[in-house]
Amino acid sequence: CLVAPQGFLQRESMFMSKNWMTGVWSWDHCFNALALRKGDPRLAWDQLMTQFDHQNAQGALPDMVSAGTMVRTYVKPPIHGWTFQHLWDAAPDFYTQERLREAYDKLGAWTEFWMLYRDPYDTGLPVYYHGNDSGWDNSTAFLAGSPLVTPDLPAFLILQMQALARIADAIGKVQAAADWRNRAAELL
Repeated sequence: CLVAPQGFLQRESMFMSKNWMTGVWSWDHCFNALALRKGDPRLAWDQLMTQFDHQNAQGALPDMVSAGTMVRTYVKPPIHGWTFQHLWDAAPDFYTQERLREAYDKLGAWTEFWMLYRDPYDTGLPVYYHGNDSGWDNSTAFLAGSPLVTPDLPAFLILQMQALARIADAIGKVQAAADWRNRAAELL
């Protein structure tokens, strides 16, 4: 299911299927990266970063990217920090200071998107606006309406903040590492 860089796809990218799901969705790409992490760390990195190639100024990732289409109607859960830790653990030598800094900047902006732009109640708890944002596309949890505060979203963000703290330590950002740990504890 690999396709060569073309159009919006700036890297070799893995589709979920060349038959029906002919695109890269922002969280499915994490599962593809995890599958590749030991056998081909470069390709795993590319799978993770293909969505980040289109991160917007607010830090949001597109919902889906293909050669000819980019959809920003929805976002997906922030499982990217958790994913990155698994990639890093599987191939620590591949994750140079340069890649760690890139991951730090991208994951940091993605985390800030959720904390700044998805907290309409100003409670410190981000929300999903639609089932498609949550990965629960047709869940009955959304029958009562939205925005919806759920337990999984802060959990994903806590894991992402912990990943950011670990990366910050590795690239010498000691204060930033402490700040991310404090924010994770506060969100918890």
